Amino acid sequence: MDEALESASAGRLHWFSRLASLGYLSFVFFLPLVLFMGVRSWPMIFLWFGGSLAAAALSYAVGALKLGPRSVVAVAVISCVALGTTAAMFGPLVLTPALIGMNITGFAITLSGLHRRLAVGAGIATVVVTMALGLAGVLPGGYQFTDGGMVILPGSVELPAIPAMLLLALASLVSMWMPVHLVARLRDELQEAERRVLLHNWHLGELLPGGRRGSASSDDPPNGDR
Repeated sequence: MDEALESASAGRLHWFSRLASLGYLSFVFFLPLVLFMGVRSWPMIFLWFGGSLAAAALSYAVGALKLGPRSVVAVAVISCVALGTTAAMFGPLVLTPALIGMNITGFAITLSGLHRRLAVGAGIATVVVTMALGLAGVLPGGYQFTDGGMVILPGSVELPAIPAMLLLALASLVSMWMPVHLVARLRDELQEAERRVLLHNWHLGELLPGGRRGSASSDDPPNGDR
């Protein structure tokens, strides 16, 4: 039983790693839009896209080579650092927490024990550190508060209206789709496991003396075995 559970958990982890690699790789398609907006800090842009590519490559290797949870934690750290650099684009409170939240959701679901705590801790630490660096003025850009308003100052990129709104919209859609797809997959697995348990119990009931014909619901097996 324990071996079967470990095998299922490993399979889920490797499936998630392949999915995550596509998610990290998708950020590369943001590069033309970022270049069109106008780059003000190349190191930050390099860290974002370079880190995303590194996370995508390592995540794919985890899924393809069946690597263990330690490698997945490394993916979590690298990806959180890469996503943390987006704080230099719109400040640490606008886009970055949503991307980090999307990122660590998958690790929280697929990892367990110490590895889960390390992955989630990497995400929380990234948000806290970017906020601290922003308040200290280390990160470019940030916020300017005026009477009745808050202005996002340009940091690693310029902020022309239409490209900036488009980038925010696309990044927001990505941050919504990834966790929804992951949770939907896990929900389907849970439903299938529940169906198997009910089917197993039904068959056991049929083997008992006299069966379970006294129950109206016992005459037919659960859906999928008729």
